Parts: sequence; structure tokens; C-alpha cells
Amino acid sequence: MPRASTKVFKKGRGVFNKGRCNKSNDGCGERESNSTVAKNSADEKNCADGAKLCTNETEPSASEKKIATRETCEHSMAEAVREAVDENDGKRDLAVAVDGSWQKRGFSSKNGLVTVTSVDTGKVIDVEVFQNIVFVRTKPSIFKNCKRNFEGYSGKMEVAGALSIFQRSQSLYNVRYTKYLGDGDSKAFYFYCREQSIW
Repeated sequence: MPRASTKVFKKGRGVFNKGRCNKSNDGCGERESNSTVAKNSADEKNCADGAKLCTNETEPSASEKKIATRETCEHSMAEAVREAVDENDGKRDLAVAVDGSWQKRGFSSKNGLVTVTSVDTGKVIDVEVFQNIVFVRTKPSIFKNCKRNFEGYSGKMEVAGALSIFQRSQSLYNVRYTKYLGDGDSKAFYFYCREQSIW
């Protein structure tokens, strides 16, 4: 799928449109049509009203953005689970792909995440984010919002994250992840085979 962009090339007219009006930076598209004067004035009025609306709004705070992002993410993942169950003929036992990623290569990364993706739909079902941050006492104001939720080497993050995701699958979505697809370098699969208390 191509990336979304505000830059559009109109082939028929040969106009490179950056998604802005000629007169001001109000976010409306460039108008090049042979319309009547009334239509042009209506379009200009709509552009002006849109610009006025956007300039009167205050930008949400960082905490509001974080809450909105979290809610959107949770809603999207719940929708992905519903699609996976529908794709699986209503069965609540799903096949999933599990993979972990880190901020840096090697075993010294301080941040990592684990994703569980539906094999049937290819959509992300659940995510677990880990932070292994050591606080610096000389600058506590910088790290006041940092939370350490993992201890150990970063290679173990994938195992711990996937186990946490598997354990909460029934309480969160009322599904079980019964088929596992993972990359060959993961120690997680061997751990799941030994673990008896996943569900």
C-alpha cells in the first residue's frame, strides 16, 4: 500500500498540488476549475471557515495524546481479534505469529516490544512494551515519567512479553492462541512448550 502524502500530482492539469490554498496556509486543496463565481466564493468561504476552526482549537496535552493513542490502539486490536475469529469460522482458538523487537541489536537494549499477529488476517492482536531503564539520580526531572517494567537481559524480553500476552488472551479477548508461528532464532517457543500455566 502506498504511503499517504499531502503532495499530489494532477496529471490532467500538470499541477503539483501540495494540499494548500494559494492565498493562505489554511489546509484546503488548490482549486483550478472553470466553475462559476458563486462556487468559487463558496469554496473560499469553506476554506476560511476551516482555517478559523483549526486556529481556535488548542493542541491537546501530551497526556491527552497518550490516552487517545492508547484507546485507539486497544480498539484497533479488539477489532482485529473479532476479524480473526470471523475468519476462523467463529472458533476462539487462533493461530498467531509472535515476534520481538528491540531498540538496539545485541543484549544491551533498554527498550523492547513483543507483538502477536493473527496468521489468518495479518493484523496485530496484542502488544507488550518493555523498558529496562536505569534511573539517573543527577537528573530526576528527566526520568520522572520513565517506568522500569522488566529486569534481565533484553533477549528474555520476547519470552516474558509473549508469556504475558498469552496469559491475558482469555481475560482480555476471550480467545486462546493455540497455534504458534515464530522466527527460528526465538527461545520463546521452547519456553511455551515447558510452561503449563499459560491459560
